[in-house]
Amino acid sequence: MAIIKPLKTAAGENLYPVTSAAAVYDAQGVPLAQKIEGWDKKAQKALCVTVTLAASGWTDGVQTVAALGVTADNAVFPCPAPDSWEEAGQAGVRCTAQAPDSLTFTCSSLPAADLTYQALIWEVM
Repeated sequence: MAIIKPLKTAAGENLYPVTSAAAVYDAQGVPLAQKIEGWDKKAQKALCVTVTLAASGWTDGVQTVAALGVTADNAVFPCPAPDSWEEAGQAGVRCTAQAPDSLTFTCSSLPAADLTYQALIWEVM
């Protein structure tokens, strides 16, 4: 573990004495204390949902599925399940939109089989 020591003048005094976090500023001049306010909260756990994209459910290369917990504003990271990885990649399937309790997927070519996707959902703070 590294120990950080303050810079000293030739007389041995701290070059930049800091008495509180309010005295520390970022590159834009914003006090550190203002930036870290509220950071004492724990991060929320991600919600994981599994959705099935039916091979027969595509209309013009688009399919919308129910995904409980999704909102228009949260962070969603969808990924094909291991058994759907190859087929999803070959068909160019990707998530292109999100709305309350739903995800929309688009494909470059129609998949030959049903696909399973897993999506991690985080609330954006």
